Amino acid sequence: MNPIRKTGGNPHLLLTGATGFLGKVVLEQALRRDPGLTVTLFVRPRGKRSAATRFRHLSASPCFSRLPNGWSKQVDLVEGDLSQPGAGLTADDHNTLVSQVTHVVNCAASIDFDLPMNEALRANVDSALNVMELARACVGLHSVVNVSTAYVTPHRVNAAIAEEPAPLTDSASELYDRIRRGGYESERHLLEQNALPNSYTLTKALCEHLLIERYDDLPLTILRPSIISAARAEPFPGWIDSGAAFAAFVYLVGAGHLQELIGDPRAKLDIVPCDVVAAHILGELFEPPAPLERPRIRHSTAGLEQSATIGEAATEITRYFHHYPVDRPARIRYLGPNTYALSLSRTFRNTLGLLSMRSSMFRQRTKEKRRQADEMNARFRYFALNSFAFRSSLNWPPPPLDPRGYIRTVCRGVYRNMMRRDERALLVAGRRHMRGQYHWSGLVSRSSGGTRLGNGAGFRELGTQLSLYRVRMRLARWAHRVTIDEPSLMDARAQAPPGALLIMHPVVAHSMSTAALLTAYAILTRANIGFGSVWVLSEDRLPKSLGSQLPHGPDLPGAHRRPWVIVARDDCRETPSGTVHENAELLNRRLAGGVTVTRVAVNLATAPDEHNLTQQEDASTFLLGRATGSGGTRLLRRIARSLPRHHRHVRSAHLIFRTPAVPTRE
Repeated sequence: MNPIRKTGGNPHLLLTGATGFLGKVVLEQALRRDPGLTVTLFVRPRGKRSAATRFRHLSASPCFSRLPNGWSKQVDLVEGDLSQPGAGLTADDHNTLVSQVTHVVNCAASIDFDLPMNEALRANVDSALNVMELARACVGLHSVVNVSTAYVTPHRVNAAIAEEPAPLTDSASELYDRIRRGGYESERHLLEQNALPNSYTLTKALCEHLLIERYDDLPLTILRPSIISAARAEPFPGWIDSGAAFAAFVYLVGAGHLQELIGDPRAKLDIVPCDVVAAHILGELFEPPAPLERPRIRHSTAGLEQSATIGEAATEITRYFHHYPVDRPARIRYLGPNTYALSLSRTFRNTLGLLSMRSSMFRQRTKEKRRQADEMNARFRYFALNSFAFRSSLNWPPPPLDPRGYIRTVCRGVYRNMMRRDERALLVAGRRHMRGQYHWSGLVSRSSGGTRLGNGAGFRELGTQLSLYRVRMRLARWAHRVTIDEPSLMDARAQAPPGALLIMHPVVAHSMSTAALLTAYAILTRANIGFGSVWVLSEDRLPKSLGSQLPHGPDLPGAHRRPWVIVARDDCRETPSGTVHENAELLNRRLAGGVTVTRVAVNLATAPDEHNLTQQEDASTFLLGRATGSGGTRLLRRIARSLPRHHRHVRSAHLIFRTPAVPTRE
């Protein structure tokens, strides 16, 4: 561990809690905004892991991926234990810190709501008091920021929450002494007396009072964030590495393990991005309070106008994970304040679910997830039933927060960073996909369709959906997992103007039918991609005007054998028509209107240790003499039926879409 450097007149920041979620973002923003800043991190050894080991793990976080190389040279480490007198520092480290540090940010705390009161006191009060003692000893101190929580003030119906100390039943010093010596009837009674839900909020409220009483001589700001969640923009949208608070709610709902929720659907949930909180911390740090307003309290909150309701949040979460399923279907079966209705719904679902499980390991894992869901309801009941009208004097960094859009950003962050899923390998079919227990009705709902196709559109859509279910069952026999690179497909769509026709062109010579089948299936079952009409036609049924657009070559199969997938890039936001067209009449009309036609190359790959599909007999061989004149779902079903006969069962198949070249006009 390097010794703390001498910094002369440059600012020197002492940061605690840098190994936590918010602390990382504060460190990243501080280094990016001021390349000349020197930072000392206060890191507590954990078990056999020293401070240096923990910092190496910290520096590998994606949070710092946009900082220039060598950024860690600006960072020094000091080992200690904030809960101990003197913060557990050696005499040399203490003397160096107090002579060099100019700014202090205390992000260290335990966010465990269920800690026993004495443990919460050590983590949230003693540690903050020891940081303040260290700050008071710093000869060049400019400012201090202590991170608290906006929920230290008890909820009152229709009452605004001001930036002022929260009420306590006893004086802070008396309450502090009572908790230290265990002189209270019970923790529950103590919480009820102060109208607070858990030991975290009570000890944070107590800490604020003690800081105000004992450290009014310091340039101290107490910053109160509400529910901190994924980054809005910095270091990149959706970044999160903490499974606490709202992220835990998103995780359990998205994975299908939390389907009954105690909460008021109309209650506002004040969620603030971590990068906004970090910006507020640094803003207050370098604009210290005047002597007459020390210490000051500031709310870092979204406010009612920028907050989604519980009902809106649940809708956005289930909608996102409807498109990006994980374990089970994401749905909310009950959302309300009635615990009896919740218990009835949960008992009925658990009974049916457990009876349907064959694997004891899977059954045990599911029971554990449901236990976590029950704990989530118990912990967040207070926050899910009440709206908090926080008043804040801090400026919100532009642009204003779109509540529902930000919920989707959090979902995307949890999906990528917490669930470790990747849209570039999105599971869409195969035996692994079947294990998600998505029955046929779930697939039908995802292959949704509008009614823009005229008379009989609903019947065509229903026929398409049922055919897709049959194709899905065939794909489960054929492959363990079928994945697509969805961002590449979205990028190809974005390159084409609205109304254009995209010809999906497989680049493999001997598996064109297989690639065409998987391409059509992926597009039709990904309702969020935003394509429109879909045609699946054998080559002899294509309009003659498309002949110049089709790829030809000696390595390609002969005419009438190749199925082609043509997709309309309609100007729709989320939902495609969900219908495969059986004839080319509408396609001819579009071509006659002079639409843009462009090609998208589709690459079909298998796992490296699998046999190569291109070396096997393609389904097109089976279709010789049979595919002529076929189109739509009939052709898709015919190809799907041929897969198990001519391709052995594969471990994985992956589709990658290459951005089209400069489009041509027909």
